[in-house]
Amino acid sequence: MKPYVLDDQICEECIREPNGGRHAPFFCPHLECLQYYCESCWTSMHGSPSREHHKPLVKEA
Repeated sequence: MKPYVLDDQICEECIREPNGGRHAPFFCPHLECLQYYCESCWTSMHGSPSREHHKPLVKEA
């Protein structure tokens, strides 16, 4: 389990894509996800009605 939003995380959704591995400032704590996302992947993965209620955790300064 990933209990904290960590610095310098890589997006776990696009990491295997040729231009993937972007910085991931968002962590979805919902049991369905439990992973880090870049802004682009967060938008695409959480834009559907089934996940729009998920709220990202972000590291506070």
